[in-house]
Amino acid sequence: MRPMFGIGALAVAAALVGQTVRSATPPLPSKKEMAAIVDRAYGKLSLAREGSPQFHLLARLHYADGAGAADGTYELFWSRRGQYREMFRLGPAGQVEVAADTKRYDARNTPFISLGQVTFRSLMNLPIAPALRTNRKVDKVRSATIGGSEALCADLDDPDVKRTVCVDPATHEIVSDRFDGNNADRSFSSEASNFVDIGSARYPQQILWKSSRQLFSVTVVSLEVAPSFAPGEFSPPSGAVADDWCPDPVVKGASPALPPDEALEALLLRARPGQSMRATSWSYLLVVGPNGRVEQSTPVYGADNEIDSEFSQYFEKQHFPQVTCGHSPIRYEMIFNFGGNFSTGTHISGRGDWARSIDEVRAGQFQSSLEVVDVAGLGKATW
Repeated sequence: MRPMFGIGALAVAAALVGQTVRSATPPLPSKKEMAAIVDRAYGKLSLAREGSPQFHLLARLHYADGAGAADGTYELFWSRRGQYREMFRLGPAGQVEVAADTKRYDARNTPFISLGQVTFRSLMNLPIAPALRTNRKVDKVRSATIGGSEALCADLDDPDVKRTVCVDPATHEIVSDRFDGNNADRSFSSEASNFVDIGSARYPQQILWKSSRQLFSVTVVSLEVAPSFAPGEFSPPSGAVADDWCPDPVVKGASPALPPDEALEALLLRARPGQSMRATSWSYLLVVGPNGRVEQSTPVYGADNEIDSEFSQYFEKQHFPQVTCGHSPIRYEMIFNFGGNFSTGTHISGRGDWARSIDEVRAGQFQSSLEVVDVAGLGKATW
């Protein structure tokens, strides 16, 4: 007969093994430690920033809303911040843009840059990525499963959206970046995922933004370092219009705070009589001259012809910021939004420098008396 204490010994041994396994699971980092991990992870998202490798990117685009859907492509040959060739197509709208340090050449089949192009640029942080945010605060550190694999996640302290970034527990490389928020009467979410390395940088292969009304999707088909480019790759496209330009313009002055007077408030109310301001929205593309005066306004989402005409006259009376390259003021485009308890002006002369434009809003270079959002209600770029 075997001794009875053998069962007890086995139980004790099993308990010790279990304790060893549990002890082998590393503890979660502190909030301060996780904030440093997040900063390092974001630091690798350096595509299209100073020091980024030359690259070629091709992506499929998809847009859908209640009125229908459109597909397209985005292709970028990127040499440096001041030199790139961008080709955008979404449905019938198309544009080729070549940047050459002090000049920008645009060949479009639309009178102005399309709202879709502005939106997809902001999602992709291209063709010029904004400066990275640092010193982020972490609200909570937790484990999660991302794509079937374990991940280390941080819920960030962000006043505008609920934002979560997840990294690989071993390498601390970013694997997912997501935010959720609310704009007026609708909620929205955005996620960048399936990150890959390109040279010393890292970039998502899938970007999705959606709300109850709209969906924007980016799928990267190919992304590779480009040691060299074909001769003439950055030559102006045929029929292009040339403008003075620089990758890092300086903004001087402030947009008029809106609504600044009873006249504009009356326009807004006339445009949607009897409707809540939270249920209305309008967008106008403005061409602002070197002197800060509006040269032309075009409704992107307008009210009606009469109201749009009155808005145009109103814009012509306002003085907007001067945008300069070196010491020379330049002409630029901007999107102005009204509705949903907000009014904003977002300068898009930097062509893709969206998060910086929003930061300028917060710094007072672009001012709003109401809630600050961007042209598509996307919130700030995540990465």
